[in-house]
Amino acid sequence: MTIKPIIILAVAASAALAAGCSKPKPEVAADTIYTGGDIVTINEALPTAEALAVKDGKIVAVGTRAEVEKAQKGTATRMVDLAGKTLLPSFIDAHSHYFASLNLANQVNVAAPPVGPANNVPEIIAELKKFTEQRQIPKGELIFAYGYDENAMPSGTALGRDDLDQAFPDNPVLVQHISMHGAVLNSPALKKWGISSDTPTPPGGVIVRKKGSNEPQGLVMEMAWAPIFASLPKPALEQEVEFTRDGQRMYAAAGITTAQEGATHDNELEAMQRTAAKGVYLIDVIAFPFVTEFDQMLAKNPVATWGKYNNRLKLGGAKITLDGSPFAKTAWFSTPYLTGGPGGEKDWTGEPGFQEPFVKEFVKKLYDLGLPLNAHMNGDATIDMFLRAHEYATGGDPTKDRNVTSIHTQFITP
Repeated sequence: MTIKPIIILAVAASAALAAGCSKPKPEVAADTIYTGGDIVTINEALPTAEALAVKDGKIVAVGTRAEVEKAQKGTATRMVDLAGKTLLPSFIDAHSHYFASLNLANQVNVAAPPVGPANNVPEIIAELKKFTEQRQIPKGELIFAYGYDENAMPSGTALGRDDLDQAFPDNPVLVQHISMHGAVLNSPALKKWGISSDTPTPPGGVIVRKKGSNEPQGLVMEMAWAPIFASLPKPALEQEVEFTRDGQRMYAAAGITTAQEGATHDNELEAMQRTAAKGVYLIDVIAFPFVTEFDQMLAKNPVATWGKYNNRLKLGGAKITLDGSPFAKTAWFSTPYLTGGPGGEKDWTGEPGFQEPFVKEFVKKLYDLGLPLNAHMNGDATIDMFLRAHEYATGGDPTKDRNVTSIHTQFITP
C-alpha cells in the first residue's frame, strides 16, 4: 500500500465549503489556489474537490479546478500544485501538555521502542550518559529524561535511585514516567527536593520505599510528584521566544494548529502570556490552569477575560487530576490491583488525587463561575466520585451544558 504525504491547511472555512463555487468572480481574486492532489473537505455534501482557493486566511471556494480558477484566479493569485499530496483541514489538540514541548529538545528520550531507544535499565543509563557527554553537562546541573515505563522493562526489573547514583553521583537526575505522573529521582535529586526516609507520603501521592526500610527507592508519583514538577526549571527569559517557536513547530509539523496546555501552573501561564504578547505564536494555545494554583491565576486574570484569545493564547477553564494512570498503578479502583501497588503494596486499589469533599466544592466553584472543566479520571472509583461531585455541584440541574470534559476515563462501570 502506498501512503500519500499530507499537507495540513490551517485557515478558516467560509460558506464556500457548503456552497461550492457558484458565486460570481469577485473583484479581488484569491491569494492562493491549491490543485493537483486529493482535497479532503470534511463536508458530506462535497467530500472531495479538485481545487481550493484561499483569501485573507479564509477558504473562499472549493470545487472543480475549472470552477475555482474561473471564479477566483487573478493575475497575482499564487497557484500551488500539491503534486499528488493530500490536503486536509488542520487538527485541534484534544488534550496535551503544550508547555512541556518547550523544553523537549533539552531532555533525553529513554522510552522503549518504537518510541525511544531504551529496552532496559542499562540502555536508559547509556542514553543518559550519551546525552550528558554530548551536552557537556557540568556537575551539579539537572539532567532530565522522559518516557520511562517499568512495564516495558524485562520482567522483575525497575529503574531506581541506586542505578542512577552509580552513573551520576554528582548530578540531580529526573527520569520522568511515561504517564507524566511521576519520575525516578537519584539521591542528589531527592535531596534537592527534600525527600528522605523522614518524608511522609502526602495524601494522593506515592513515594516508593526500598524493601524493609523507609528509604525512598527513587520512584515518586502523583501528589508527591506534583510540587516537584511545578518547580522544575523553565526556559530563561532570553530563551522563551526561541523555545516557544521550537515547541509550536512540533505541533504544526503534526498538523496541529490549536494546542492545549492541559495542566497549567502559574509561572507557566506568565511565561506563555509574555511570549504571546511578543507576537511570536505560530498556532493557537488554550491553557487550563491546574487546580492547586487556580485561585491565584483567577485573581490575576478576571473571569471575563477567559475564553477569549489574546495574541493566539486564551484561558479555557480549569484542570483537576482526580487519580493517576492504570499502568502506573495509581488509578483509583473499587477493587484491588491483581499485582499489588507500585511499591508492592498488597490489596492496593490506588488513591484519589483529592478527597471527595474538596472535589465537590471545586467542581461547584467552576460551575458557578461558568468556566469549562477538564477532569482527569481513570479508575471506576474515581469516575463514580466525579459523578457524585457533578450531581452535588449542579444544584438539581445535572443536564445543563457546562462544557465538562472527562479525560482518559478508561474504566467505566455499567
